[in-house]
Amino acid sequence: MKGTAVFSNNKRMAAFASIAALAMLGTGLVAPAASAAETTDSTVSDASLSWGLSKMATGGSWVGGCNFLSAGKAGKVDAGKTSMGVWTTQTPQPGYQSADGNVSIKAPDASGKLTVTPTWDTKCLTPTGAQASAYVGGNGTSTDATVNFSKGVGTVNAKTNTADIKWTGSFTVAFYGGMTYWFASDPELKVNADGTATLTADLGGYASDRNNPGSLTDIPVAKDQTIAQLKNVKVTDNGFTVTPEYDSIKTTEVPGGGSWPQDFVSFQDKTGQSSYWYNSGTSDANAKAKSPTPITVAYTAKAPEPVVNVPGAPAKPTATAVNGGMADPYQVKIDWKAPADNGGSAITGYTVTLTPSTGKAVTKDVDANTTSVTFGKLTTPSVSYTATVVAKNIKGSSQSSAASNAVVANADPTSTPAITATPTENIDPSKSNTFTVSGTGFTGGAAAYGTYAFVIDSSLWKPGQTFELSYARKVAGVSWVKPAQITDGKFTATVDVAAGKLEYGKTYVVGTVAAHQLAPTDRRLDAAQAITLKAQIPTAPSDVTIAKSGESNATVSWKAPAAAANDSKVAKYTVVVSDKSGKQIATKDVAAVADQQGYVVTFDDVAKPATTLTATVTAVDAKGQQSAAVKAASELVTPAVAPSAPNGVTITAGVHELTAGWTAPYDGGSAITGYTVTLTDKDGKTSTVTVKAPVTQTTFKDLDPTSEYTVSVAAVNAVGTGEAATSAATKPQAIKPTLSFADADKKAITSLTLNAAETKIVYAVVQGELTGDVTVNWESSDTNVVAFPTQDADAENTEQTAVGYDEQSLIAGEAGTAQVTITATVDGTELSTVLPVTVKAAASNNGGNSNNGGSQNGGQNNGQSGTTSSGSQSNAGGTTTNGTATSSGTTNGSGTATSGKTGSASATAAKAGTLSKTGSAVMGIAAVTVLLAAGAGVAFALRRRVMR
Repeated sequence: MKGTAVFSNNKRMAAFASIAALAMLGTGLVAPAASAAETTDSTVSDASLSWGLSKMATGGSWVGGCNFLSAGKAGKVDAGKTSMGVWTTQTPQPGYQSADGNVSIKAPDASGKLTVTPTWDTKCLTPTGAQASAYVGGNGTSTDATVNFSKGVGTVNAKTNTADIKWTGSFTVAFYGGMTYWFASDPELKVNADGTATLTADLGGYASDRNNPGSLTDIPVAKDQTIAQLKNVKVTDNGFTVTPEYDSIKTTEVPGGGSWPQDFVSFQDKTGQSSYWYNSGTSDANAKAKSPTPITVAYTAKAPEPVVNVPGAPAKPTATAVNGGMADPYQVKIDWKAPADNGGSAITGYTVTLTPSTGKAVTKDVDANTTSVTFGKLTTPSVSYTATVVAKNIKGSSQSSAASNAVVANADPTSTPAITATPTENIDPSKSNTFTVSGTGFTGGAAAYGTYAFVIDSSLWKPGQTFELSYARKVAGVSWVKPAQITDGKFTATVDVAAGKLEYGKTYVVGTVAAHQLAPTDRRLDAAQAITLKAQIPTAPSDVTIAKSGESNATVSWKAPAAAANDSKVAKYTVVVSDKSGKQIATKDVAAVADQQGYVVTFDDVAKPATTLTATVTAVDAKGQQSAAVKAASELVTPAVAPSAPNGVTITAGVHELTAGWTAPYDGGSAITGYTVTLTDKDGKTSTVTVKAPVTQTTFKDLDPTSEYTVSVAAVNAVGTGEAATSAATKPQAIKPTLSFADADKKAITSLTLNAAETKIVYAVVQGELTGDVTVNWESSDTNVVAFPTQDADAENTEQTAVGYDEQSLIAGEAGTAQVTITATVDGTELSTVLPVTVKAAASNNGGNSNNGGSQNGGQNNGQSGTTSSGSQSNAGGTTTNGTATSSGTTNGSGTATSGKTGSASATAAKAGTLSKTGSAVMGIAAVTVLLAAGAGVAFALRRRVMR
């Protein structure tokens, strides 16, 4: 290897179209069947060229994996470096490409079809997917990749067997994985009549210096170098395939040798690849791999174009004035026919020129299928238009047709427009008026948008005067008469004028002008008729004021008007007082007095707190005609005040409480936000609460029923607190004394059922007033059925409560019924109540253990700790032996009770419990624990009072 050639990549190439022809690659000529040819050359613009150069050019190599083809020109291995080397992905490669412009690289698949686009990673794979191997001794494998050019242009002639086709683009040939490479650009194929042909291209690349093999130098581009020589080429209308010659260099010294063209081999001397493009005779085992592979050229020959002339001129066109509607009313339509002579080529379009009688001509271009065109926006009045038409084909434009007939797009009215309006006199400006307007002569271009009919101040506009756009806001009334409402120039329309739009001192006309954008400039529809107003109404008064008078009155004053010459005489004045919402509060009529300048009238009881008033005064003549109402210059504002005293303050007595109620008073013009309520006892002590509105009652609790109380109530608003209203003196109700029973859960009971030997706690519930020393007495009607434990004296209870509970234990004895009676004196009233008790017999328990003689453990009663000493128990063979027990505990958290007895279930038939009282509203509770014992035993009492 003499050196390395490097070439750059300029363009991409599209895929080669004629894949099927590549299957015919081989030595010799493969010529497709020729089609009929003309004596003149046919043009081609889609020619493709496909070539693999040689097996060696795409075969394996000892270095770099393989020799390969790349689309475009490749540059040096690395910008800034000049050393040769294998292209890799790690070092910047010159730019391997499978496509660039019109050039692409394709490889065959396993079936031989060019369907594979090689990538950098697959460029060295054979059609079977194996790595290409270097050719040694005639053996080796190739990727069989091809370079494919597309979009070739030129001429072919199957009749004369000649062709000249050029392609644009470049491809690169790299040997040894890119250590040496070169490029070919812009190939051209020329085929001679004798079947010989040459394929030339511009060759360039990079070479290594013999004295410095590791460096690269640019090889100057050699223009039009022969890279293939062909024989026996048969030109057809669609292409050919032929294998280039391999005997360009003949020597007698090397029989059987072969070579690529001399230009090409000489160029390869510079790249260091020359030995791969010729062989040294039969001794060169790789000669076949070095020889050229077939070249396939494909194209579509186009027949010569016939001789074409410009078309003949179209016939005289027809012009018609048309109304294009509101958007574009002034139009001219031009119609024509295609010329009889198209010049040998289809008509491609027309140019229509519209020429006005004054001004510049305008043109429109249309396609060949259009023979009618409309020109719009021809707004200039009284201008006529003619048209000419030019036909066009691929050769050029025809002569202009004769001019069409003349038409006017925006014609003048055929007669002078005129209008008639009703009414025209005695028009009342204070009322709504409707004017009926009839018109004639509204024709021509000025009526294209219709007309406006209106009523306007004659000082602003008269016929012939420019109608400014600002007048649209100054007309008293207007109506648009649409084009469809005008028939033969005639129309009838109505114009509504609202009350107050017409003013005395001005003159008015009913008029018409052209509508829309024509109104300011087109005066051809201007017409007008004068109208007059009825006699003027009275002049309005002046200097109207409203002021407060006294506590809640208002006075309104004003001055008489200075009458104008045409004013009617004032007969009276109508004075109206209104609130801030505009609602009328009061109205008065005041007779006018001759020569009197000032007037005052009073309205009673209208200036209430939190009111805002205004007044208007209107002058009225004897016919009832009114002037404009004149409003007072300022309002009369009366501020809000504190509320009045509440109404009907009452007290309703309850148990230890009083409920005060009242009725909301007048709020003083500001919403009541609440009430200040004060309770006063007989000694003058007070308690005050605040009640938010709209609530009108409140309750005072925990009051002494022996004392009288009064309640005073004052309302409050944003201004302040009003006067208070006071109730009569009232006492609260006292608590009614009661005495009842409750169970262990302190729920009321009226009877009780127990089992033999059962103990149950019940409560005496006491309620009342002034129960200073309430004693609850407990008594059983039959102590064999129900008894109480022996009691010590209760500790004194000084806690003051509304309800008291006295705890007692009931001891059930033998089966039967009895009554437990409790008595007490509460608030001086003796009370008594009875609890029926039923005791059921105990179930038999032979051989078992009975509690008789057993132990009862001391425990806790009502949350307090206590200890009961156990007695001894002997219970063998079903025998019950009564024993002894000692019970101790605490009452109300203090004190100790100890009792020990033997014998029956109760040693005490009655028990008294004392409830001490030091204040009012106290309830005492006496509680009894009942120990129900079957047979003889000892009952121990635990006395406790619970106050809550």
